[in-house]
Amino acid sequence: MHVRPAQLRSGLKALLRFTAGALAPVAAHAAAPVPATDPIGPASVLQLTLSLAAVVAAIFGLGWILRRLHGLPGSTHRALKVIATLPVGTRERIAIIQAGDTQVLIGLSPGRIQTLHVLEKPVLEKPAGAVSAAIGPEGPPASRFKTLFDRERAQCDS
Repeated sequence: MHVRPAQLRSGLKALLRFTAGALAPVAAHAAAPVPATDPIGPASVLQLTLSLAAVVAAIFGLGWILRRLHGLPGSTHRALKVIATLPVGTRERIAIIQAGDTQVLIGLSPGRIQTLHVLEKPVLEKPAGAVSAAIGPEGPPASRFKTLFDRERAQCDS
């Protein structure tokens, strides 16, 4: 099929008229002056602040509900308490766990939890109002913990 130059020119003129007619409203809208508004006005700052506060409140509220319903960490109604922990390797640690009136020294590793010793005399917990300086690396619970660990290690080696 052969197209003559005159037909090609008339077709291109028709296409240009159609395109110009279709884009005229867009061009008129783009040429209209935009009213000057302050994008960061007091109303938008207030809306942003209230929205952020609502999101933060929702996060804390859901966390509180989940802790109450499922007993997630941070819940005060637990039957077990972790009295003390001590890392003994890159992924291993030992801990004293209290269940009721009984305290147990356990070894924790990535694939295993093992009871090391059941304590006859409980290790003292830190009282709620006590100063944390008394329970440092040289404090009484830490030294007793180290003594128990050394005793268990000696029994395992022999």
